[in-house]
Amino acid sequence: MLDDHPERIRFSVLDEVEKCILEALRLDPQHLDALEEAAHFYDVMAPDHTKATMFAQCYIQVVQKVIADMQTIIDESD
Repeated sequence: MLDDHPERIRFSVLDEVEKCILEALRLDPQHLDALEEAAHFYDVMAPDHTKATMFAQCYIQVVQKVIADMQTIIDESD
């Protein structure tokens, strides 16, 4: 049955992947791995440039905050 309609499998799997990524982000909107996965997912797997860009920008914002926090730790230890 699966071999008769491989296109259905692909879309159902992609739908499930998307649900999982979005659920992870619902639980923790700043989760770096989920933001990175979302950006790549919408860039490659289910192309949507607007969403890919949005998640990539969110990722960068969170990383910049983490870097600033880590730099504060370093600076305060000197």
